[in-house]
Amino acid sequence: MDRKNGSEEFAEGGGTMCVSVYIVEDAAAVQSRLRQAISEMGTARLAGVADCESDAIRGIVETSPDVVILDLQLRLGSGMRVLEAIRAKGCSALVVVQTNFALPEYRERCLRHGADHFLDKTQDAWRLFELLGEVAARCPDKSRCAGQKCSNSPPASG
Repeated sequence: MDRKNGSEEFAEGGGTMCVSVYIVEDAAAVQSRLRQAISEMGTARLAGVADCESDAIRGIVETSPDVVILDLQLRLGSGMRVLEAIRAKGCSALVVVQTNFALPEYRERCLRHGADHFLDKTQDAWRLFELLGEVAARCPDKSRCAGQKCSNSPPASG
């Protein structure tokens, strides 16, 4: 987890949040947009943010989020190695790879290693929030699932 942000920041939203989201992204502007959009959803909370491989793996394992938004290019390390490591550690989160390198070979490799969705940052940004909305809509009782793992992920697709 990006410890410089402090854990209090991730407790925003009170008791009505259902979907916990962990962002793995090295671009500050993209991180900021994602944070704002998640906070405005009203049914999602930010579990954590990391911009490098080791912090991402540790943070995801510690927080057990419902959704991981994963960039492939990180400040240090690789999003692909994050994906492989968290799946090897039993992480069952919905993993949405979001990248500017949306090449078919990357897509195939990500899906083969456990990504649920593979999105092009420049063309598919709307789909990311649609997926988060689908996960939130499947929560049976939004008032009681704050901080709990919500097992209502949308079906995986490419």
